[in-house]
Amino acid sequence: MKEFYSILSREESLLEIEKSKFITHTCPVETENEALNFINEIKKRHYNATHNVSAFYIRDNYFYKKYSDDGEPGGTAGLPSLQAILNKNVIDVCVVVTRYFGGIKLGAGGLVRAYTDATVKGLEASSIVRYELMTRYKLSILYDLLNVVQYFLNKNSILVTEIVYDEQVHITLLLGEDEEEYLSELANLTAGKIIIAKLEKIYAACEKNKILGYKSIIE
Repeated sequence: MKEFYSILSREESLLEIEKSKFITHTCPVETENEALNFINEIKKRHYNATHNVSAFYIRDNYFYKKYSDDGEPGGTAGLPSLQAILNKNVIDVCVVVTRYFGGIKLGAGGLVRAYTDATVKGLEASSIVRYELMTRYKLSILYDLLNVVQYFLNKNSILVTEIVYDEQVHITLLLGEDEEEYLSELANLTAGKIIIAKLEKIYAACEKNKILGYKSIIE
């Protein structure tokens, strides 16, 4: 998988329908255990709520997904929430919709719409970002090549994550699969006086040449 979309951080949003309050809690997760811990955390916080409906979808365990109606009529809450996650094309996401009943019954169709809308609203408030499969490299150069190399990196908007000044200068950077040709250009630019070490592959979310977040490779 070369790319996928997920959310950056926890968020909360509120939707009121027929005097019932639907509080949507979103959280980025990578494992079932992380998702279950988040669900239990919300349930403890809102122990007096009428329902704490949950759904999650993760890359781990062959793209595992799960939902719970938490007492709402079967198929009216957890499944619509999960479907909203799938329709938004996001993964590594856990959503808990906390409902405080307002005294007016919504009916099966009303519940489906409510939990769908609450989930969508929560996801849209959660900074959906694109994660791209990238490779981390470490460049080692002499100090007299630093200005030339930095100019090249800046000119080509290459993502630099760390620079260490030691006996040599060590520059750690991220390259997408279609950017690896820059390595041979750097070798030519420095007449071969550069050491390039391939470190590991990782998923990174980037915006305006800045790293927003990382996610690990899941086999």
